[in-house]
Amino acid sequence: MSIRAQHGTGDGRNLLLKNGQMPEIAQQLHLTFRNAGSSPVVGIEITVHGTNGKGSMVQAQANLANQIKRTLNLTLEVTPNDEAQLDLSLRNFTSVNQVDLDTISYADGSAWKSSAAQACHFVPEALMLTGK
Repeated sequence: MSIRAQHGTGDGRNLLLKNGQMPEIAQQLHLTFRNAGSSPVVGIEITVHGTNGKGSMVQAQANLANQIKRTLNLTLEVTPNDEAQLDLSLRNFTSVNQVDLDTISYADGSAWKSSAAQACHFVPEALMLTGK
């Protein structure tokens, strides 16, 4: 399984209106999953890490007050030698720093799970589009 993450269009501060209330901040992320294996993939669990827009200062010690993470269970089918694409709108994220691949579920009921020995992390491409 190969995974590519790209920032969505916009400046990282895409505003979503909610019932005419104040807009919410959301980070857009475009994911591409490529299945190079021989078994169909039916689900993927990822954990997205980023910031939430709260003010912070760079200090000698890490300030984690503005850190946010969210675990997502994605239901998608990726047949062998094929790919699937997915767009995510991550509410309350002002940036995405890293994505962890936690679990890959296969059609035959088996699954690959991340462990300390087999951890998989990836970062979105550095290029962030600012318009369509």
